[in-house]
This record gives sequence, structure tokens and C-alpha cells, in this order.
Amino acid sequence: MNEEVMTESTAVESTNRRQFGVDCIVTEGKANIIRLPFVFYNKVQEFNRDLSVLAINTFLKNQLWKNNLKPNKWIKDQITILDALSATGLRSIRYALECTDCCELPIKIYANDVSIKAIETIDKNIERNNVKDRVVSNREDAAIFMIKNRDFKRRFSIIDLDPYGSPAIFLDSAVQSLAEGGLLMVTCTDMAVLCGNHSETCHAKYGSISLRSKSCHEMALRIILRSIESHANRYGRYIVPLISLSVDFYVRIFLQIYTSPNEVKRSASKLSYVYHCTGCESIELQRLTHQKNIDKEYNFIPNGPKVDRKCQHCGHTYQMGGPIWSDPIHSIDFVRQLQKQLSEFTDQTFSTHKRLHGILQVINEELIDCPLYYCLDRLCRVVQCSMPSMRIFRSAILNGGYQVSYSHANKTSIKTNATNDYIWDVMREIYKQNPNDNLNDKSAGFAIIKQQSSHTISLEPHDSAEPMSKEMQLLRYQVNPEPNWGPQSLPSKQCDKRVLNQGKRSRPKDNDDNKDE
Repeated sequence: MNEEVMTESTAVESTNRRQFGVDCIVTEGKANIIRLPFVFYNKVQEFNRDLSVLAINTFLKNQLWKNNLKPNKWIKDQITILDALSATGLRSIRYALECTDCCELPIKIYANDVSIKAIETIDKNIERNNVKDRVVSNREDAAIFMIKNRDFKRRFSIIDLDPYGSPAIFLDSAVQSLAEGGLLMVTCTDMAVLCGNHSETCHAKYGSISLRSKSCHEMALRIILRSIESHANRYGRYIVPLISLSVDFYVRIFLQIYTSPNEVKRSASKLSYVYHCTGCESIELQRLTHQKNIDKEYNFIPNGPKVDRKCQHCGHTYQMGGPIWSDPIHSIDFVRQLQKQLSEFTDQTFSTHKRLHGILQVINEELIDCPLYYCLDRLCRVVQCSMPSMRIFRSAILNGGYQVSYSHANKTSIKTNATNDYIWDVMREIYKQNPNDNLNDKSAGFAIIKQQSSHTISLEPHDSAEPMSKEMQLLRYQVNPEPNWGPQSLPSKQCDKRVLNQGKRSRPKDNDDNKDE
């Protein structure tokens, strides 16, 4: 009997490969799908999908939606998951095959897409993986479909937004249609906008000014969180970030949403403006509000500017960005639950298992109360000195009684609660080891070096200078494993960008005659 089944399965597989081609068959996790040329699929985001499967497993297994909820605040009959922009249906099918055994309630998954061709592909893949009882396809604009289900009894338990580009147009619908304590997962791939290349576009989409700085990838996460919080506040709701990542060419955020008009009053106190020096690139954060009276829990007043017009370290002017989310972007409890859940899986379950293990450990070590970070190579470039080992710099911070950690977003990052005064004192001490007499007297570095230190700096090695993730030799910062590792073009525009853009500056501008041709 087994041989007959195997023979039949092999025959079907051979037929599919003849019909669709070898490259159109994708196996990922427990799913095996057909990927047709006109439906978008990106192999690079397998890490994204593996992490999403892990997060949903953890969320459901630990029944996290029930925390601090009244009995009438939760739909008890089933768990509903919306894959809002499903494309091939791969995510939905993986959720059906890999997440349904960790919850006592039945699970229903909606694989939604506005494209007719995508829905045809989804239906083929649903049948191919035998998940008709758990996954249903739905053809509709994602924002409209979510709005139709914003009624309390029809809200989704989990919503996954993974658009091509910006999720901005879907956020308002998502925060309305997510159940109390539900899980919202959001991907953004418009990193040029979020990292300061087009700050005016960032403000138009997300309501914040982005800045070009070494910590722009974490700032991107905080801009997205602030934007989602703003959408939620309009409906008396607020967010609780669980884990936020900046990896490869995108950011991925996992958060819960709750309803409390009183808690919404705290939202402004969770936001900050960012002052970024144009010379030495020092960072100062200014909370929007602070609590006026300790006895009055929800009484807040606005804050004034925290910095002078000129930087006290180098004398250059400031740029102001934000507002950004300045509260923690991770829940360490949730991160540790993810690590515990990951330990139950093997490399055969997740092909990105080693990377998941490494990055979760780095995040577990991050200082969650220290927004943004510096980069050691950039600090050294300001004062034009040789770059010391990361161990020496981290030791200097720890010897001063401060805390320090890496950020998962950058391998040379310095995330610390040390003051800017202390950081530049450390750089003065490092500069003394190998002074540079060619500093321009008008540069930010010259202004910093000529000042006297106000702290005693020790560069002696500290026992805790090396993080556990490094001692364990985990895969912390993955390099691109193959050429052209990054975002791909839409199926209708797939072409080598170097060929597509060849001679674009010398092409005539579009006019009516050219369009007719």
C-alpha cells in the first residue's frame, strides 16, 4: 500500500515538474508549493517565514492572548489567522501545517490576495498540500477585507501583513480588525525611506522624519512602532511590542494590541524626538511628555527642548527627527519563550535554525531601555583614530559602571546607557594611544579632542566584555550567502536592474508621442 501511494505521489510530482518546471516547485518547512512566474515569491524571506511560524507557535502554545483579559474579551470558539497579502499562499499553508498542533482551539486561516492569478495559485497549493479544512482563499483588497471584519465578534486573532514595499495603507484597517490581545505581524521593505534617504516620504507614510545615521535601522523599527501606535490610539487602543527585527533588507515587527482609553493617554510619553548632531553624530532623545504629578497616573505635560542650538561636544548644529517609539521594542519574556520553543525544533524543521538561534540570543542580550546606538567604526572616524577591538571599548564602558550591549541590527554597534560625555572621554583616551596630528582644526573631531576629559577612563579588559552569544560562537550577523541577495522585482518587472537602468539618464522624458509609440 505504501509503495502504491509513493508511486502515485511520484507520478503527480513528475507531472507538476513537466507542467510548471523544476524551478517552480518550492519546498519550505512542511509545505510544497507551485510558484508560477506571475506570482511574487522571494526565497530570501525564508528566515522571515520561519520566525513567523515560530512566533505563532509560541503565541498559541503559551495562550498569550489571555493575559489580563476579561472573559468576554475573547472569541472562544476558534483562532482565525489572516494572511492579508498571500501571493503563493506559502505562509498560510505553512501556518496550517506547522502551527495547528500547538493550540486546543480549531484554527482557520484566510489566504487573501487581490490578484486573480494569485488566488488561482493559492487554490492549487491548498489542494496540493491537503489543507482545505484549515485554509480558505479569499480575493479582495486586504484593507477592505479587514474593515469588513472589524466587528468585535469577527475580528482576527492573528494578522500577518507582508506587502511588497510599505504596509502604511493597511495599518489603519489592521488595528481595527485585530482581536483583543491579538498578534499583529508587519514587514516593511521600503528601507530607503525609513533610513533617511527620503525623509519627506517617510513623514507622508508614517508620520515621522527619518534621519541618515548609523543607527537608522533601529530607528526604522521605532518609526514603524510609532506609526502603528498612532493608528491604534485613534480607536482607544495601544500596542505592546513583543519582538522587533531589522535583518537583510527589511524590518519585521511582532506586537499585541489592547484596548484601554486610559492607557492611550500614556502614548505620548512613550515617544521621543531625536536630536542628531551634524558634526560628531551624537544622539539625544527628548520625550514628548512627562508625568506632571506622581499621584495622578494619567496627568502628563509637554517637554521642552533638551539640547542647545549647538552641540556641546563639537559645536555643530543638530538635525531633529522623529517622533519615534522610545519605549522597549522587545519583550524579553517573549524572546525567551521563543528560544525555549526553538529548542524543541531541529535544523530539519527550520533551515534557518542556526540564524534564529543566534539572533534571538543577541536580542536577549540587548539593553531594552537604551534607544538607538553608536557604531565603533563611526566614532573612530570622527576623531580619525585607529579602531580598537570591540572588547577594549566595551571594557571601557563597563569599567565606568555603565551597561553595554550589541544591537542585532549592526555588528559594530554600541548600545549603552553611558552619557555622551563619557563616550567621548573614552574616545579621547583611545585617541591618545595613537594620536593623529593631521586633524582639521574646523572638524568635529578636533573640537572633541581638544576638550579635557571629565571622567577617569580605564581600558583594562573587563570579564564581561564578551557577550555570551560570541563566546558560544553563534551565527549572529549573517553575510549575504549568494549574489543579488535582497528584494526582488515584481513578477511583471523581473529583470536585471543593471540592464533595466542602462542609459536611463540619457533617455528622453515620457511625452504623449512616446507613450503612443
